[in-house]
Amino acid sequence: MNQKLKNSVTAVSISAAILLNSFNVFADVIPIEKVQEPVIGESNQISLPDLPSEGVKNTCHLIETALNLIDYTVDLIPAQSDPPIIKTHVTMLYTLDPQNNPDLKLLIEKKEAYEQDNSWSALSKDEADRLEAAYISFENAKAKYLTTEFSDAHLAARKSYDALSQKEQAQVENYCLLTDMETNIAYIMQSVNTIPQKRRESLPYPDRTCTVDYKPQSDFVDLKIEKTEPNDHSSNVNLIYTIKKGAYGNQVLTFNQLIDIYTNEYQMPGDSAEFTIQIRNESDKVYRYKPGSFTLTTADTRNMDQLLPVLGYDGQLLPLSYVSGIVTNKPLQKLFDTKQTTLTLEQYLNLYNQLQKKGYHSLSDYFLDYYNEKDNTSYSFFHEMILENPVSYEKLQSGNGNSFTITKDEAEQYQAEYPEMMNWAYVTEENGDNITIQFKWPEADLQAAGYNGFYQSMFSFAFGDDEIKELDPNKNHIFCHSHGVGDYMNGAELQTKTDSYFSAATAAEENYLTSNPNSVLTYHGKWALDGPCVRNAYALYDFNFYGSIILEDVTPNPVVPPVDPDKPIPPVHPDEPTSPSVNPNCPSQTDPDSNDSIPMIPLTEIEQSEDDNLENDNCSNTGTSPKDNPNTGESFPTAALSAAALSLGSIIILVRKKK
Repeated sequence: MNQKLKNSVTAVSISAAILLNSFNVFADVIPIEKVQEPVIGESNQISLPDLPSEGVKNTCHLIETALNLIDYTVDLIPAQSDPPIIKTHVTMLYTLDPQNNPDLKLLIEKKEAYEQDNSWSALSKDEADRLEAAYISFENAKAKYLTTEFSDAHLAARKSYDALSQKEQAQVENYCLLTDMETNIAYIMQSVNTIPQKRRESLPYPDRTCTVDYKPQSDFVDLKIEKTEPNDHSSNVNLIYTIKKGAYGNQVLTFNQLIDIYTNEYQMPGDSAEFTIQIRNESDKVYRYKPGSFTLTTADTRNMDQLLPVLGYDGQLLPLSYVSGIVTNKPLQKLFDTKQTTLTLEQYLNLYNQLQKKGYHSLSDYFLDYYNEKDNTSYSFFHEMILENPVSYEKLQSGNGNSFTITKDEAEQYQAEYPEMMNWAYVTEENGDNITIQFKWPEADLQAAGYNGFYQSMFSFAFGDDEIKELDPNKNHIFCHSHGVGDYMNGAELQTKTDSYFSAATAAEENYLTSNPNSVLTYHGKWALDGPCVRNAYALYDFNFYGSIILEDVTPNPVVPPVDPDKPIPPVHPDEPTSPSVNPNCPSQTDPDSNDSIPMIPLTEIEQSEDDNLENDNCSNTGTSPKDNPNTGESFPTAALSAAALSLGSIIILVRKKK
């Protein structure tokens, strides 16, 4: 996902204003409702359509203003009467990107091959000119999105539209142009990267203890993904699986591809969407759900970039992109003796100098003392406090986020002067010589707390109609917290309950999945992001998951009558069919081979508006039992990571108490 800065020539960004303002990015074009023709009713009166309000007119104008700052095309469609219909199209960056053009991609690969080994053929002059012209066209179109002028115009249009009523929004006839512009913004945001860092070879990496078998989807399974309500940002999704002809043996179906439908979109706190799993069978085999095969867990991180020497509750090493960001919370305000709701860049860079002035060598120790004093508790360790008192974790994640635009030269200078902080500077934007950075939590226990809290409580799933009805991330977040991804660990109560839901569909033999066109297996699920408790620390946060089920081959074998040894075997007439024999080595008797890794899936991001109430405790629900951690075991390696001097302290694996 995140490439080194020196390799990010094509990585670009939007202005800081986009990061610091909440908005939804919709990848699908939203059609405009047509104004109905006047209808003569029974009373013979004509019902005239409502005229656009001033707010609607202003929104249309603001969208046009933003449109005029980027590339677009206009089609003139002949009409039965003059004038012709004018159809405007935003130039989509995806189609301009040479990496997405098959012909140009071959030229790119040819050029790279020659640069690595000049025994390969070099590009001809015509090929080089064509490739350069394509890059120039793409970069020129992209650069227009990076200006402050466009950023301001876009945000003004988005805010104006969001302020309209639902009825007024339907009257904004050029709204699809705004969503197309935001699709381009999201495409640009895929190019985020991290500041190049010297790999921390001196830090010991703990052994991965995750025991999840990340099976890939079987080759004999086709998957089609479609939105059933394409106008809705959090629309419902159908996952349509087909077991193809020639299939044999057990079939693995993965449903983490669900995230693909939201590529290039922002997901917001409180978002949720239902999805349906439909399975059909075109093979000559008979299938049923394999009991115990349901798996829902975190995504496999083994092949991700920027892995840290920190284990999550799932026993996996955390990538930097999965670490939540520092926020200006109450403890940090007290540390710097300020009432400002956002710390300055200088204050962030000098965080550990300030801690030393206050007599602390680590940020987690400071937080521990702060909340022990505030809450009249006596926890000895930070991870003990997070485990037993999850309210303190919620408060740590609450506050204004951080985002700073600096030059690349300044970044190198700060890296040399403040490595204890710049090692955790995550680049979210690049614009020429400027980059925008976000500081991630700089210590292992804080990093693990953010990751564990998100997957154990904030990112939730439900399966079956009754559970789906309860999964409301804005009104019933306590239920969401008890249905986090972490609650589905193998052997957990919720995993067993959900497995029973999947098993029930094929519990009876007459419900087995056959090749009959009317034979369909259908399951219902829902995902949700907690509304009240996903705080600003999760702005621009990457997240993903892995899910799978197995259908087992239960095709009946032909019955072979016993042979009487005293009775001669009659000859087989050439016109009579013979009973097929059973091959004991038939692949249908075995599970498909497993694979330890799955293809990387584009990750989405969360952005949240600022929370004025930094101590809002409405997400607390103490008094419940901590989650079990069967995958990682009860004991973990102990070392230490003190970001003040990048020396070793302790590697933390937290299993948070349910809230």
